Amino acid sequence: MVAIATIVGALSLSGCTPAPQWDPDQPTILETPEVVWENGPPSGEFESHEAVIAARAANLGISLASNNHDYTIAQLTDYVGADYIEWLYDGDVADTNTGYPTVDPGPYPEVVIGVTEAGDRAEVVFCSSSKDWYISKDHPEPSVDVIHEVAYVMQRDESGNYKLETIDLLTGRDCDYSEVAIGYFSPAPELPVSVPAESVRPPLGYVAED
Repeated sequence: MVAIATIVGALSLSGCTPAPQWDPDQPTILETPEVVWENGPPSGEFESHEAVIAARAANLGISLASNNHDYTIAQLTDYVGADYIEWLYDGDVADTNTGYPTVDPGPYPEVVIGVTEAGDRAEVVFCSSSKDWYISKDHPEPSVDVIHEVAYVMQRDESGNYKLETIDLLTGRDCDYSEVAIGYFSPAPELPVSVPAESVRPPLGYVAED
């Protein structure tokens, strides 16, 4: 894809992620980058649904937290539950041991194919290509070739707002990906050469398990 090559070409390798210098009691304030859409933003009959709006915001927050190795940002904590944030953080720290940094070039490309609600919970089913939607030294262009169904399990919090509780992979289920909206962060994220574990910021109040 020409658009992929053009935007990905702007990515550059940077040095190690700098040593942390954060206030332990305050979240990091991160400006949300613009998302440049190839053929327009996501559209369709489900996009105005409250659970879908929250799920897409959670999708964005997860990518920004991963790219910045920071699990205190409001883009994440406003739309993702605390337990899932801790799981994401633990996974990021574990990945630092591989010496194989990655960045997400944009939000995961996903098409909504269904929404179900039951009480304070909702399940948003997407046709997704999140598996290979990343950039690394050995994977310089993101891929949308592998698709699968995923379910964003949403739960209302004490304020009545939907938050992402978990994402379930619905194995063995093909789906129609023809109407997917593909977007890229602008400016494009930098791919670090390495990410020390101590540079990954944990959620506020995080206590590591023994």
